[in-house]
Amino acid sequence: MRKLVYAVLLAAAPSLLQATPLSTAKDLFYAGQYSESMSRFYNLAEGGDAVAARYIGLAYQFGLGVESTLEEAIFWLHHASTLGDTKASRYLGYIYLDSGLRPDGEQVASKYFERAASSGDVFASLELARMRYNEDNIDEAVKYYNYAASRGVADAQFELAILLIDVFDKNAEALDLLQAAAEEGHTDSLLFSGAMALAGMFNGVARNDGFRRIELAAELGSIDAQVLLGNLYLEGIMIERNVVEAMDWFHLAHAAGDLRASVHLAILYESLDSRERVIELLSGSPDEGDPDIFLQAADFLITSGHAGEYKDLILDYFNKAHLNGSSSSGFSAAQFIIQHYDDYEEAIDWLVKSSQRDHSGAKFLLGTLCAEVEVKKCEYLDSFELIYKSATMGNADAQLSLGLMYAEGDSVISDEKIAASWFKESAEQGNVVAMHNLGVLYLSGRGVNEDLTLAERWFEKAVTKGYQESEEMLDLISSLLRP
Repeated sequence: MRKLVYAVLLAAAPSLLQATPLSTAKDLFYAGQYSESMSRFYNLAEGGDAVAARYIGLAYQFGLGVESTLEEAIFWLHHASTLGDTKASRYLGYIYLDSGLRPDGEQVASKYFERAASSGDVFASLELARMRYNEDNIDEAVKYYNYAASRGVADAQFELAILLIDVFDKNAEALDLLQAAAEEGHTDSLLFSGAMALAGMFNGVARNDGFRRIELAAELGSIDAQVLLGNLYLEGIMIERNVVEAMDWFHLAHAAGDLRASVHLAILYESLDSRERVIELLSGSPDEGDPDIFLQAADFLITSGHAGEYKDLILDYFNKAHLNGSSSSGFSAAQFIIQHYDDYEEAIDWLVKSSQRDHSGAKFLLGTLCAEVEVKKCEYLDSFELIYKSATMGNADAQLSLGLMYAEGDSVISDEKIAASWFKESAEQGNVVAMHNLGVLYLSGRGVNEDLTLAERWFEKAVTKGYQESEEMLDLISSLLRP
């Protein structure tokens, strides 16, 4: 939104009114004659012209005819702000909010936004509404949203509508706001209100009208709407199923770089045995995005039945998911590599990535592999420490493994009491082997007080989960309890 505001400012048409020194400087500025315009702006600013000072600040911020430097930009924008220029105050708010120049950047930004909003700047009010919402100051957020929304700011109308639904359950008021924004062509409002109508959550809005809203948002270029519309046609929801129409909408979103659409298309082409097209669709995806979508793409390729042909693509998606913050991508990549290629060295490289992000499954598998296979990279890793850390993070498999290690004296001094405690932790999370092992300890009184009733209870739980070995133990306990 901020980039859009800047773009609108810098692309605004020159004034058609009679030329003034300021309008002449602005005309030169918009014509790209920055050096000439800047000399004029300097003369005007020195005479106290706030607008000229603001333009100088923007030129320094974006490097237009001068070297880009935030220090100079802030100086001139602050000068303009003190002279009463409302937009300069708002732009300073943006800089302090986004630049990370100061640890108290948000507080400084808030003061500048407040200064601009007090003079009626609706976009400053919108920023304050967002900030107050993030601070859980809902009353203040509503106040600022209302101000901007009542003056026709579509983003404010949309965001206030979402707040009214989520916090106050005021669907009717929200629908009015969404309708107002939708009439201005606000695609998020069209898409959201359409989806809500399809779900039957807006009284007075027919479901077929909801479909039309989504279609209009898609036609206006909303990628989310295009993907949703593709899904509606693909699944035959509110419209006759039409795979060709679905593919058309997916292709539009794919052309805009949307990976969700690419995955949908790849699934359809895979069903047609067109693997070259699949590779073409999923190659060259953007490096940044939702890590879950990257993981979805990798999972589709793995389960396609042709994982070997897609290996490079699969690993590329796992890597992109990792680079975009996923903690599980390395774990999933390692499982793929082990299952399909038995390459433990490469698998360990991936597991280290997820382990460093505290993925409990990765820590457990990494510890287990390093304990069982001879790989040079494991020389620097402590198997027991990795499994122990995973267990303390709540991983049921690691808890079972740790219990077995203590029960058998593997890498640690044997201690059946500690073993029993780890079996219990794992069993309570549904691990069937841990249930059985805990039953054995209660039956034999090892590490716990002998208790046939508790032993029977854990064996029964294991049997209900299909663990056959526990059935024999139940027969034994039954003969002991009911001879």
